[in-house]
Amino acid sequence: MMPTFLRLLVVSALVLPILVDASPSSTSPIPLNPKGIAPIPIPFIDNLLAGAKRANLPETNAQRMKRGLGPKRPKHRYPKRALHPRQSSSPCVNPTGFIGVEYVNGDGATVDGYVASAPNEFGEYSFIQGQDTALRVQLNNCNLDGEPFDILTLTGIANEPYLGLIDGFSNETPTLGPGSYNYVYLGGTSQTPSGSAPLVQSNSFTDATNIPESVESAVWELASNGVLTASWVNPDTTSPPQVLLFVPSAGTFTVTGDYQAFRDTFGPAFPVTFTFIPA
Repeated sequence: MMPTFLRLLVVSALVLPILVDASPSSTSPIPLNPKGIAPIPIPFIDNLLAGAKRANLPETNAQRMKRGLGPKRPKHRYPKRALHPRQSSSPCVNPTGFIGVEYVNGDGATVDGYVASAPNEFGEYSFIQGQDTALRVQLNNCNLDGEPFDILTLTGIANEPYLGLIDGFSNETPTLGPGSYNYVYLGGTSQTPSGSAPLVQSNSFTDATNIPESVESAVWELASNGVLTASWVNPDTTSPPQVLLFVPSAGTFTVTGDYQAFRDTFGPAFPVTFTFIPA
């Protein structure tokens, strides 16, 4: 999360020219993304063969410690005693596929497409209409008994392997709820525990801007009809009703706790439905 004092300095600098120049402007004084900086290019994978290798990468103890987990069990060099075979149910397999996107635009037309492999310049995932370069993902939802789960990206942002939520640049606090325009981006993140409050960890927005922000990865739920929903957990561990939006001006998706407050602050945004498409 960016320190409040620094946020206020940045936002104040952006608002000052508007106060000096009284002429009307349609531009929001509060930016969805930072202005006046040159984002660092974010490497991404759009090749399925290269991306598929990511699912099999072993997790290091350092990565486990970052998630709040203990180290892996040591591997013994002596042979283990043979166990008697026993019957078991079919193993759970984490499904792979794409994320379909549907929303109604300002003209009342329904728009269909996918979450794209390529991020925008700030490291936030965007929208694309063709499946050829759509983001390929793996739902890590085996044996979780309905708990929110991670989504591993098999293509997409190379250095941040989870499809997660990132605290918004213009937020004063990472808290979503009624009466607040606060928002979170859809981007590449490191992994966080299920049910965790926001944690300041590596993410694609920070990679692009060098601005630290908090993240959550285990935010996803899958309905029986294939609809995917994401829910941010506030610092006080509450999770009020939230809406997933596509923001055309930024070419990205956000989640907010107050749709009208968000629109009033940042301009046009359209509620979207995410659907998991197995492939």
